[in-house]
Amino acid sequence: MRQSWKRRASALIGAWLLAGVSHGEPGDDPVPDRVGYAYAPDSEAFLYREDHFETVKEGRLTTERVVYRTGDGKQLAEKYLNYTGTPYAPRFELRMTVNAYREGLRQGEEGIQVFYRPVGDGQTQSESLGRPDNLVADAGFDRLVADRLEALQAGRAPTFDFLVPGRLTAYPFRVRKVATTRVLDQPALHLRLEPARFWLRWLAEPVEVYYHPDSARLLRYVGPSNLRTPEGDNPRVRVDFPTDAPTGKQPTPQTLATHPFLADPSNKD
Repeated sequence: MRQSWKRRASALIGAWLLAGVSHGEPGDDPVPDRVGYAYAPDSEAFLYREDHFETVKEGRLTTERVVYRTGDGKQLAEKYLNYTGTPYAPRFELRMTVNAYREGLRQGEEGIQVFYRPVGDGQTQSESLGRPDNLVADAGFDRLVADRLEALQAGRAPTFDFLVPGRLTAYPFRVRKVATTRVLDQPALHLRLEPARFWLRWLAEPVEVYYHPDSARLLRYVGPSNLRTPEGDNPRVRVDFPTDAPTGKQPTPQTLATHPFLADPSNKD
C-alpha cells in the first residue's frame, strides 16, 4: 500500500521540468539549442528525446519550445513556455499529440490560472490561484536554481510553492544540496527537489537533479516524466542533457507494442 501511495505522490513532483501543436516532421525544425534523452531508469530502455528551442534576449531566456519525439521520430508532445516577467512561474502549455493530455499555466487580469485535461477526458479543468509571490512552475525551477546557485552550493535549502497542474494547485517544496559529483563527464551539483512537509517526503520519492556548478546548466533529471501514458500515468524517467549527441551505440527506438507512451493498454497482460 505504501508503495502505491509513493508512486502516486511521486507523480505530484514530476510535473515540472519540462499554444497550438505542430505536426511537422523532424526535418522541419532548426537545430535545437539543447537535447535531452529520456530513458527508463531500471531497464535503460530509450523512451524519447526532448528538443529545446530557446529564445534569449539580453542574456535571459525569454521563450522556449520543446518537442518530444520517439527514437524513430514520432512526435509525442509539444510544449511552449514564456518566461517574460515571471521567470520562476512561466506561462506554459504542454499538449500531447498521442492522447490529448494537456496542462499549463495562464496569466490574466485575475492572476494565475492553472489548467489540466486528463488522458481520455474531453473536459479541461481549471482553477484560479490569484497572485502568489512564491510560486515556481515547470522549467521555471531551472531559473530558480541558476539565480540561487551560490546559496545552494553553500548548503541553503530554499522553499517555495511548486505548481502541480494535475492537482490544480501548488504545494510547499524545498530544494537542497545532496553532493558534488560527476555526470556525463562533467562536474555536477546534485540537488534534491522534495516536499517541504516531512510526511509528504515519507510518501513521495524525491526528484534528483544535477546541474553544472559553474553554468547551472541542467545535466540530468531523474523523476516522473511530464508526459502521460495511455493509462494516464507519468512513469519515472532519467533524462540526460549531454553537451554533444551520445557517442557509441545510438539509442534503439522501441516498437509501438512496447513503448509505454504509445502501447495500447488493452493489449497488455
